[in-house]
Amino acid sequence: MSEVTLDFILRAVFGDDLDRLAEQLGQNPFDIITRESARDLAFASKFYRLRKLVADIAMRRRSTPASRWI
Repeated sequence: MSEVTLDFILRAVFGDDLDRLAEQLGQNPFDIITRESARDLAFASKFYRLRKLVADIAMRRRSTPASRWI
């Protein structure tokens, strides 16, 4: 159930960007949140990369008119 909820929220927040990320990376990068049970340095490294992806999307959206990414 948490995977379905996460997917619903991610699609509402990221829209088409979520599909682009999955295509570029070969999988949904947010899967680590529900599929990784260990919270160790490897998880922290993956989470940092995820944070960077989200920051890049936010920066790109801030620099373009809203009508282009809705």
